[in-house]
Amino acid sequence: MTDCTFPYMTLDLSVFCRDEPMLSPAAWPRCLDRLLRIVPPGVDLILTGPAPLWLYLKAVHLLHSRVRALYCECPGSGTVRISLHGECDPPDLEH
Repeated sequence: MTDCTFPYMTLDLSVFCRDEPMLSPAAWPRCLDRLLRIVPPGVDLILTGPAPLWLYLKAVHLLHSRVRALYCECPGSGTVRISLHGECDPPDLEH
């Protein structure tokens, strides 16, 4: 680990698009546009919460090059790193 520190944010996908019919593909563009508006570039992002798999997959695809590091909190596995773009090791995410 290095002593680099980066801002991080946690995004609970279970409440992210709760006003949208989650199984409807018509909701996808609105939810994904909302993601781009609220996630700042260069942060370490932790996705969490019970949400449809399509939303996790779309969010990872959309954001992996926007954020410095991308994690998913998985039941039973803890926080799992999905992608990392940068020179420094990610911060310790034990909580």
